[in-house]
Amino acid sequence: MARITSIDHRGFFGMPITVTVAPGSPANATFHRVRLLVTLGGSQFEFSSAVSGTAVRFDIASAFRAVYDSETFTATPGIYSAYTAQLGVCDDYMTDGELHPGTPGTGDGTVTAYPGSLTDMERLLGTAPARYSRKPTSSPEVCFVGYQHLAPVSLVSGITPSAPAVNSITVAAGATVPAGSPAGSKGIYGIPAPADGYELRFINSLDVHENVFVTGLPATETTIQTERYVISRQETVAQFSRGISIKQNDHERYLLSTGPLDAQWQRWYVHEVLMARWAWIGIGGHYIPCHLLPDDTVKMRDRQKAAPITVQFTAELDINGSPFA
Repeated sequence: MARITSIDHRGFFGMPITVTVAPGSPANATFHRVRLLVTLGGSQFEFSSAVSGTAVRFDIASAFRAVYDSETFTATPGIYSAYTAQLGVCDDYMTDGELHPGTPGTGDGTVTAYPGSLTDMERLLGTAPARYSRKPTSSPEVCFVGYQHLAPVSLVSGITPSAPAVNSITVAAGATVPAGSPAGSKGIYGIPAPADGYELRFINSLDVHENVFVTGLPATETTIQTERYVISRQETVAQFSRGISIKQNDHERYLLSTGPLDAQWQRWYVHEVLMARWAWIGIGGHYIPCHLLPDDTVKMRDRQKAAPITVQFTAELDINGSPFA
C-alpha cells in the first residue's frame, strides 16, 4: 500500500514542494502507478506517476499556485494567510488484464505553506532572509515625511515560516531606525516630499506589501489607439457618408527614477521592485493600480562613467483616462 515517506519544502510554494511516496508491492502486476490527491481551497488536484523504483516523487507546488492565482490584492496591507493542503495516496495496478484502481483519501499527510519564494542564491546556499523583506541595510532608505513606511516583519525560518505582518510607520524628518529593524540596519531618512515625488506600493517576492519613494522625471505620456471607419448611408443633397473614429487605451505612463543609490540598493530595485507582479502608485491621494515597465535591458553599472547609480523605469496605469478624480 502506497504511503508518504517525506515532504521536502521550505514553507513557500513559489518553489518546489516535493512529496516522496513509497509505492505498494502488488504481486504479478503488469502495470503499476501511484496517484497523489491534493485537496486545497475547495479544489482537488491529482498527480500520478508510473512506478519504476522504490520511491516516486511529486512536485505539488503547482496546486498551491493554481489556487493562489485567483487571489486579488489591494494597496492596503491585510492578513497574510497560510495555505494548507490535505494529501492522499493510492496504488493503481493491473494483474491478468484486470485493473485494480485505488481510492486516495485526504488523511495521508498535510502541507502548510505561504506564497512567495526564496531566491535562487538562497536556495543554493541553504539560507533564508530573516524577515519578509530583502531591503538592503547598507545605507538609509530615503522616505517622504508624513507618508507611511511599510515595514514587513516576522521571521522566515524553519520548514514553516512565521506568519508575516506589516508595520505602518509614519515618516518623520531626519534619520530614524524603527523598532524591529534588522540588525545593522541604517533605518530610514525622512525628507520633504518633492513636487514630482511618488510613493510606490508593491507585493514583494515573499508576497508581502512593501513601498518605496521615487522621483518622477519631467515627462508623462499616453498612447491612444485610433480606428477609423466610414459609415455608408443613402446620400442626398444635404446628407452624405461620413467617417468616424473609435479611440481606446488611453493609459497614462509616468517616467520614474530613483534617487542616487549604492550598488546593493540598485540590485534590490532591479530584482525586487521591477519584478513585482502587483503594484500601485500614489496619485492625487489615491493608490492607482499599475504595472512597472523596465527597459528590455537595464544597465546596472558603468565603471567608465562618473554618473550616480540610479534606476529608471515606467509605471503604466491600469485605468483608462485621468487618475485625478
